[in-house]
Amino acid sequence: MEAKKTDVIPWDYHGSANREDANNKHRLKIYRKFIGRNHLECYSLDIGQSNYIGRCLGVQDNTLPANFNYNIWVKGTNYLAITCFEVINHVMNPLQFMEQIHSLLRDGGVCYLSAPKLWLVPWHHCEYNFVNYKPSKLRVLFEYAGFKAVRCETHNPWPWWFMFCGFRPFFRTLLNRIQVWELTKKSS
Repeated sequence: MEAKKTDVIPWDYHGSANREDANNKHRLKIYRKFIGRNHLECYSLDIGQSNYIGRCLGVQDNTLPANFNYNIWVKGTNYLAITCFEVINHVMNPLQFMEQIHSLLRDGGVCYLSAPKLWLVPWHHCEYNFVNYKPSKLRVLFEYAGFKAVRCETHNPWPWWFMFCGFRPFFRTLLNRIQVWELTKKSS
């Protein structure tokens, strides 16, 4: 499949973001525990189309269809909280992407972001997954875009029993990790 400059490259290219399956329930549990409060009941935005995890977290707004390599289109601005779960690895210019998220947050606003972690071996997720990041490299990117990294945790995105579902799930459960970040917008 050849992508054109004007194509919308979906952040949920793997097609699973809207399913209420065991994998998404497991990820939701990770994100809820990490966020730790009903912070998303405030004026909040989820990067991407409406999806199972965003709805369960109570995120109020979603981005409009766009190619995130160029723009993030939203209805509003000045958000108190933004969630961006496993999107940054699908964009070709992560600094521009993070600067756009930064511009959508009000001063002191928080961004909860997750991304695949570069583990022992690079893991092929899907056709439009461009990179897995080391936490130290993401921290530099976030700070350069104007964020303060508050904390980061690494999690296995798969339920433990998933490893018994076949050859590929076994290796995914052993090797695949996501890093979850809490970022705050530095005051201008």
